[in-house]
Amino acid sequence: MHTNTILVIVGNRFDAFANDNNCSTLDGFLRQERAALAPLTRLILGQGLDTAALGRIRARLRELELDQAIEVEEVVSQKAQAAAVHKRCQTNVMITRATETGLRSFGAHLVIDEACAELSDHVTGLHIQGTLFIEAARQAFMLCAPTAIRAAGFDEHAGFDLDNSGYTLREIQVSYKKFLYPLPVQITISLSEIRNLKRLGLLATEACVRFEQLGEVGVEVRFNATRSDKSALLRLETVGAQDLTARWLSSLPQLPAVARAGAEQYRAA
Repeated sequence: MHTNTILVIVGNRFDAFANDNNCSTLDGFLRQERAALAPLTRLILGQGLDTAALGRIRARLRELELDQAIEVEEVVSQKAQAAAVHKRCQTNVMITRATETGLRSFGAHLVIDEACAELSDHVTGLHIQGTLFIEAARQAFMLCAPTAIRAAGFDEHAGFDLDNSGYTLREIQVSYKKFLYPLPVQITISLSEIRNLKRLGLLATEACVRFEQLGEVGVEVRFNATRSDKSALLRLETVGAQDLTARWLSSLPQLPAVARAGAEQYRAA
Protein backbone atom coordinates (compact mmCIF):
# COMPACT_ATOMS: atom_id res chain seq x y z
CA MET A 1 0.00 0.00 0.00
CA HIS A 2 1.33 3.43 -0.92
CA THR A 3 1.95 5.93 1.86
CA ASN A 4 0.56 8.95 -0.02
CA THR A 5 -1.40 9.78 -3.15
CA ILE A 6 1.54 10.32 -5.53
CA LEU A 7 3.66 7.66 -7.22
CA VAL A 8 6.73 8.33 -9.41
CA ILE A 9 7.48 5.80 -12.16
CA VAL A 10 10.97 5.47 -13.66
CA GLY A 11 12.56 3.15 -16.20
CA ASN A 12 13.70 -0.29 -15.11
CA ARG A 13 17.38 0.69 -15.42
CA PHE A 14 16.85 3.11 -12.52
CA ASP A 15 15.74 0.36 -10.16
CA ALA A 16 18.29 1.44 -7.54
CA PHE A 17 16.47 4.76 -7.27
CA ALA A 18 13.01 3.17 -7.06
CA ASN A 19 13.52 1.72 -3.60
CA ASP A 20 10.49 2.85 -1.60
CA ASN A 21 6.71 2.99 -1.74
CA ASN A 22 6.62 6.36 -3.48
CA CYS A 23 8.76 5.45 -6.50
CA SER A 24 8.45 2.40 -8.73
CA THR A 25 10.04 1.01 -11.86
CA LEU A 26 7.81 0.46 -14.87
CA ASP A 27 7.72 -3.31 -14.34
CA GLY A 28 7.05 -2.85 -10.64
CA PHE A 29 4.07 -0.62 -11.39
CA LEU A 30 2.63 -3.01 -13.95
CA ARG A 31 2.69 -5.86 -11.39
CA GLN A 32 0.66 -3.98 -8.79
CA GLU A 33 -2.99 -4.80 -8.20
CA ARG A 34 -5.92 -2.45 -7.89
CA ALA A 35 -5.95 -2.39 -4.08
CA ALA A 36 -2.36 -1.08 -4.00
CA LEU A 37 -2.97 1.62 -6.61
CA ALA A 38 -6.47 2.77 -5.57
CA PRO A 39 -5.23 5.36 -3.01
CA LEU A 40 -3.29 7.21 -5.72
CA THR A 41 -4.44 10.41 -7.38
CA ARG A 42 -1.31 11.21 -9.44
CA LEU A 43 1.32 9.31 -11.37
CA ILE A 44 4.43 11.30 -12.27
CA LEU A 45 6.66 9.87 -14.99
CA GLY A 46 10.37 10.29 -14.37
CA GLN A 47 13.32 9.33 -16.57
CA GLY A 48 13.93 6.13 -18.52
CA LEU A 49 10.51 5.85 -20.15
CA ASP A 50 9.25 6.17 -23.73
CA THR A 51 5.85 6.52 -25.40
CA ALA A 52 5.41 2.74 -25.45
CA ALA A 53 5.86 2.68 -21.67
CA LEU A 54 3.35 5.52 -21.35
CA GLY A 55 0.88 3.47 -23.39
CA ARG A 56 1.37 0.44 -21.11
CA ILE A 57 0.81 2.58 -18.00
CA ARG A 58 -2.42 4.04 -19.36
CA ALA A 59 -3.59 0.59 -20.46
CA ARG A 60 -2.97 -0.81 -16.96
CA LEU A 61 -4.98 2.01 -15.40
CA ARG A 62 -7.87 1.32 -17.79
CA GLU A 63 -7.67 -2.39 -17.03
CA LEU A 64 -7.98 -1.67 -13.29
CA GLU A 65 -10.69 0.97 -13.93
CA LEU A 66 -8.52 3.68 -12.36
CA ASP A 67 -7.90 5.81 -15.44
CA GLN A 68 -10.50 8.39 -14.39
CA ALA A 69 -9.30 8.53 -10.79
CA ILE A 70 -5.55 8.84 -11.33
CA GLU A 71 -3.95 11.69 -13.29
CA VAL A 72 -0.82 10.91 -15.32
CA GLU A 73 1.72 13.75 -15.45
CA GLU A 74 4.24 13.24 -18.25
CA VAL A 75 6.29 15.01 -20.93
CA VAL A 76 7.37 11.88 -22.83
CA SER A 77 4.68 12.52 -25.45
CA GLN A 78 6.22 15.97 -26.10
CA LYS A 79 9.63 14.65 -27.18
CA ALA A 80 11.30 16.62 -29.99
CA GLN A 81 11.66 15.07 -33.42
CA ALA A 82 14.96 13.30 -34.14
CA ALA A 83 15.78 15.36 -37.24
CA ALA A 84 15.46 18.61 -35.27
CA VAL A 85 18.30 17.59 -32.94
CA HIS A 86 20.47 15.91 -35.62
CA LYS A 87 19.58 12.33 -34.68
CA ARG A 88 18.31 9.42 -36.78
CA CYS A 89 16.72 7.36 -34.01
CA GLN A 90 13.92 8.77 -31.86
CA THR A 91 15.14 6.62 -28.95
CA ASN A 92 18.24 8.82 -28.72
CA VAL A 93 16.31 12.09 -28.45
CA MET A 94 16.67 13.45 -24.89
CA ILE A 95 14.61 16.64 -24.83
CA THR A 96 11.05 17.77 -25.36
CA ARG A 97 9.94 20.41 -27.80
CA ALA A 98 11.07 23.81 -26.53
CA THR A 99 8.96 26.87 -25.76
CA GLU A 100 10.17 30.46 -25.98
CA THR A 101 10.36 32.13 -22.57
CA GLY A 102 12.02 35.40 -23.55
CA LEU A 103 14.50 36.99 -25.95
CA ARG A 104 16.74 34.12 -27.11
CA SER A 105 15.57 32.11 -24.08
CA PHE A 106 13.77 28.76 -24.11
CA GLY A 107 12.46 26.09 -21.78
CA ALA A 108 12.22 22.32 -22.24
CA HIS A 109 12.33 19.07 -20.28
CA LEU A 110 14.74 16.15 -20.13
CA VAL A 111 13.23 12.88 -21.45
CA ILE A 112 15.74 10.05 -21.25
CA ASP A 113 14.80 6.77 -22.89
CA GLU A 114 16.55 3.95 -21.02
CA ALA A 115 17.31 2.35 -24.42
CA CYS A 116 19.28 5.39 -25.64
CA ALA A 117 22.88 5.00 -26.76
CA GLU A 118 24.31 6.82 -23.72
CA LEU A 119 22.72 4.32 -21.30
CA SER A 120 23.28 1.20 -23.40
CA ASP A 121 26.36 0.11 -21.40
CA HIS A 122 26.24 2.12 -18.21
CA VAL A 123 25.42 1.16 -14.64
CA THR A 124 23.18 4.09 -13.73
CA GLY A 125 22.94 3.71 -9.96
CA LEU A 126 20.92 6.44 -8.25
CA HIS A 127 21.81 9.57 -10.23
CA ILE A 128 21.84 10.39 -13.94
CA GLN A 129 25.29 10.00 -15.47
CA GLY A 130 27.18 13.21 -16.14
CA THR A 131 28.15 12.67 -19.78
CA LEU A 132 24.51 12.28 -20.76
CA PHE A 133 23.89 15.96 -20.03
CA ILE A 134 26.48 17.03 -22.62
CA GLU A 135 24.52 15.32 -25.39
CA ALA A 136 21.20 16.56 -24.04
CA ALA A 137 22.58 20.12 -23.97
CA ARG A 138 23.84 19.79 -27.54
CA GLN A 139 20.37 18.68 -28.62
CA ALA A 140 18.75 21.60 -26.80
CA PHE A 141 21.12 24.04 -28.47
CA MET A 142 20.54 22.59 -31.94
CA LEU A 143 16.77 22.67 -31.41
CA CYS A 144 16.54 26.29 -30.28
CA ALA A 145 19.28 27.99 -32.31
CA PRO A 146 17.36 28.26 -35.63
CA THR A 147 14.44 30.02 -33.91
CA ALA A 148 16.82 32.50 -32.27
CA ILE A 149 18.63 33.11 -35.56
CA ARG A 150 15.40 33.88 -37.40
CA ALA A 151 14.28 36.18 -34.58
CA ALA A 152 17.59 38.05 -34.94
CA GLY A 153 16.85 38.61 -38.64
CA PHE A 154 19.43 36.22 -40.06
CA ASP A 155 17.24 34.29 -42.48
CA GLU A 156 16.97 33.76 -46.21
CA HIS A 157 15.78 37.36 -46.65
CA ALA A 158 19.07 38.52 -45.14
CA GLY A 159 21.09 36.26 -47.41
CA PHE A 160 21.60 33.43 -44.90
CA ASP A 161 20.06 30.09 -45.87
CA LEU A 162 19.21 28.38 -42.57
CA ASP A 163 17.91 25.23 -44.25
CA ASN A 164 21.26 24.64 -45.93
CA SER A 165 23.54 25.56 -43.05
CA GLY A 166 24.80 23.74 -39.98
CA TYR A 167 26.58 24.33 -36.68
CA THR A 168 30.15 23.54 -35.79
CA LEU A 169 30.85 23.37 -32.06
CA ARG A 170 34.04 25.24 -31.15
CA GLU A 171 34.11 24.88 -27.39
CA ILE A 172 32.12 23.14 -24.63
CA GLN A 173 32.42 23.87 -20.92
CA VAL A 174 30.58 21.74 -18.38
CA SER A 175 30.02 22.50 -14.70
CA TYR A 176 28.65 19.75 -12.46
CA LYS A 177 27.17 21.41 -9.39
CA LYS A 178 25.16 18.59 -7.81
CA PHE A 179 23.69 15.19 -8.62
CA LEU A 180 20.49 15.08 -10.65
CA TYR A 181 18.17 12.10 -10.22
CA PRO A 182 15.71 10.31 -12.55
CA LEU A 183 12.82 12.57 -11.57
CA PRO A 184 11.54 15.32 -13.90
CA VAL A 185 14.34 17.68 -14.99
CA GLN A 186 13.72 21.19 -16.33
CA ILE A 187 16.00 22.67 -19.00
CA THR A 188 16.62 26.36 -19.65
CA ILE A 189 18.41 27.44 -22.83
CA SER A 190 19.84 30.94 -23.26
CA LEU A 191 21.63 32.15 -26.40
CA SER A 192 23.87 35.19 -26.42
CA GLU A 193 23.73 37.86 -29.09
CA ILE A 194 24.25 36.30 -32.50
CA ARG A 195 27.12 37.86 -34.47
CA ASN A 196 27.24 37.88 -38.25
CA LEU A 197 30.83 37.38 -39.42
CA LYS A 198 30.11 38.35 -43.02
CA ARG A 199 33.66 38.08 -44.38
CA LEU A 200 33.87 34.49 -43.15
CA GLY A 201 30.28 33.60 -44.02
CA LEU A 202 29.60 32.58 -40.42
CA LEU A 203 27.12 33.25 -37.67
CA ALA A 204 28.75 33.03 -34.23
CA THR A 205 26.93 32.56 -30.95
CA GLU A 206 27.30 31.30 -27.42
CA ALA A 207 24.73 29.41 -25.43
CA CYS A 208 24.16 28.28 -21.86
CA VAL A 209 22.04 25.22 -21.09
CA ARG A 210 21.04 24.53 -17.48
CA PHE A 211 19.47 21.40 -16.02
CA GLU A 212 17.42 21.95 -12.87
CA GLN A 213 15.45 20.07 -10.23
CA LEU A 214 13.36 21.97 -7.65
CA GLY A 215 14.74 25.20 -9.10
CA GLU A 216 18.35 24.25 -8.33
CA VAL A 217 20.90 23.94 -11.14
CA GLY A 218 22.62 20.56 -11.18
CA VAL A 219 24.51 20.82 -14.48
CA GLU A 220 25.43 23.82 -16.63
CA VAL A 221 26.79 23.46 -20.17
CA ARG A 222 28.18 26.38 -22.19
CA PHE A 223 28.71 26.28 -25.95
CA ASN A 224 30.68 28.39 -28.39
CA ALA A 225 29.60 27.61 -31.95
CA THR A 226 29.48 28.91 -35.51
CA ARG A 227 26.92 28.27 -38.20
CA SER A 228 27.87 28.16 -41.88
CA ASP A 229 26.84 26.80 -45.27
CA LYS A 230 26.55 22.99 -45.29
CA SER A 231 28.36 22.60 -48.61
CA ALA A 232 31.27 24.65 -47.26
CA LEU A 233 31.31 22.51 -44.11
CA LEU A 234 31.34 19.35 -46.21
CA ARG A 235 34.23 20.64 -48.34
CA LEU A 236 36.20 21.59 -45.22
CA GLU A 237 35.56 18.19 -43.65
CA THR A 238 36.45 16.30 -46.84
CA VAL A 239 39.67 18.22 -47.43
CA GLY A 240 40.62 17.76 -43.80
CA ALA A 241 40.04 14.01 -43.96
CA GLN A 242 42.03 13.64 -47.18
CA ASP A 243 44.90 15.77 -45.87
CA LEU A 244 45.15 13.92 -42.57
CA THR A 245 45.01 10.52 -44.26
CA ALA A 246 47.81 11.48 -46.65
CA ARG A 247 49.99 12.86 -43.85
CA TRP A 248 49.29 9.84 -41.63
CA LEU A 249 50.27 7.40 -44.38
CA SER A 250 53.44 9.33 -45.16
CA SER A 251 54.43 9.31 -41.46
CA LEU A 252 54.38 5.50 -41.22
CA PRO A 253 57.80 3.82 -41.11
CA GLN A 254 58.81 2.20 -44.39
CA LEU A 255 59.04 -1.61 -44.54
CA PRO A 256 62.55 -3.04 -44.89
CA ALA A 257 63.47 -4.10 -48.42
CA VAL A 258 63.20 -7.80 -47.52
CA ALA A 259 59.72 -7.35 -46.13
CA ARG A 260 58.63 -5.35 -49.21
CA ALA A 261 59.94 -8.09 -51.50
CA GLY A 262 58.06 -10.71 -49.50
CA ALA A 263 54.88 -8.70 -49.72
CA GLU A 264 55.25 -8.34 -53.49
CA GLN A 265 55.74 -12.12 -53.87
CA TYR A 266 52.66 -12.77 -51.71
CA ARG A 267 50.51 -10.44 -53.83
CA ALA A 268 51.83 -12.02 -57.04
CA ALA A 269 50.91 -15.49 -55.76
